[in-house]
Amino acid sequence: MTVVPAYSDLIGQKLAVPLPRYARIIRYSECKFFGVNNPDDDTYQCTNIWTRWQREMVMNALYEAELLIEQELHYHLYPKWDTRETHTFNGGGRYVLNWARFIQGGIQGIGVIEAGATVSHVADPAVVVVATTVTDEDEIAIYHPGSTVEILASSIVFAGGNATISIPRCRMVKESLNDTPVAGLDYTDTSNFEATVDVKRVYNDASTHAFLVNPHECTTVCLSNGCAEHTQTACILGIDNRLGIVNVHPADYDDGWSQALLDCCGGVDTIRFYYQSGLPTITRQLEEAVIRLAHTLMADEPCGCDAIKSLWRRDRDVPELLTRDRLENPFGVAAGAWYAWNVVRSTMQMRGGVI
Repeated sequence: MTVVPAYSDLIGQKLAVPLPRYARIIRYSECKFFGVNNPDDDTYQCTNIWTRWQREMVMNALYEAELLIEQELHYHLYPKWDTRETHTFNGGGRYVLNWARFIQGGIQGIGVIEAGATVSHVADPAVVVVATTVTDEDEIAIYHPGSTVEILASSIVFAGGNATISIPRCRMVKESLNDTPVAGLDYTDTSNFEATVDVKRVYNDASTHAFLVNPHECTTVCLSNGCAEHTQTACILGIDNRLGIVNVHPADYDDGWSQALLDCCGGVDTIRFYYQSGLPTITRQLEEAVIRLAHTLMADEPCGCDAIKSLWRRDRDVPELLTRDRLENPFGVAAGAWYAWNVVRSTMQMRGGVI
């Protein structure tokens, strides 16, 4: 059973299809979606202002759809870190990780580039400039000040030791104003939007790959730790990254891994893996699968005119006659669930002789 976190926990969760991307794909005004009344947006078919609870409903459904699809594919739709995955030690052979699309061993590292960086709202997109030695835009993350709620930038440019970050204004509604009024927030009033943001570096910390573990039960010969477990660091080597097949070697880390001898006289019982895996970039087809499956998980129609609501109705439609395949679909029998399942089936990969 898929467990979706409470909104208070989910709000800081990165999504495979983030809310600005969802709005773009369903052809909705991004400002109206985020509860902002921008008169220049009225060329869109739908001009309804979305409320907080409507955005929460979409966010929950997108997250649940993402998890359901990942469980069937056995890989993440974007790079994620998995921690403390445990496998029985097999004498040094190969291991098939729980998640395919292995990228690298490591844990998530977070460092502050600048807290309370000034936002310039002179133009739209707004601009934030910070000094940094980081040169990989995938390692730059922007947050509402003092929170874990991420704000997606539209572009990041590095030059002269600075990162120039561009963020559409309507993505920067103050957290205190997130419960937007029915009429929408005034787009021209910049006090409705964050004046500062926190800029952080989110990166792979390669100093932790794996641990070789001996539980050191009191009956073992080697009791250097008493009855406590003994661990030794190890590095992960990718054998087939696409399938998530790796090897592990005892190793020491000091600005890089160097091979070491096995130091536990009692032998090794299990291995704990720490690694990053997932698609580097989600495909358009998988994005569509997440969205259409999410529509089947929404209890109510989304906001907007009939052109938008028709997408929800299309994906929740159930035909009168159902095939056996459709009845056995793990996502359900609705049209959006059937579409998502067919996308998943077409992209599944073989792992150890089993799909």
